Amino acid sequence: MKNKTEVENYELLLREYENLKKEFEEYKLESIKWSVEDFTDYEYEIDVDANDEPILMDITPENAKRALHHMIRMKDSSDGVTWSHVEYFGELYSKGGEYEEI
Repeated sequence: MKNKTEVENYELLLREYENLKKEFEEYKLESIKWSVEDFTDYEYEIDVDANDEPILMDITPENAKRALHHMIRMKDSSDGVTWSHVEYFGELYSKGGEYEEI
């Protein structure tokens, strides 16, 4: 049988957990997040081929992760992050793209 202090500690931890869980749910609703899928699923035309057919950004999940991390490191808090940033960093890290790790 647990003593009174252990039960009180357990109840305190449980309340703290519930408060953190609620705070996290609010955070998820109130923030905009970018992900690897924003790069891999985005159909962005980076060029046209000899037949004037569009060449879409083609990026591996691994390079998309690099692009995402690079984009986050380089963001300007006053401007935020837009789809233009996804296009820029996605193109840098797309297959055959030139990029330099910072």
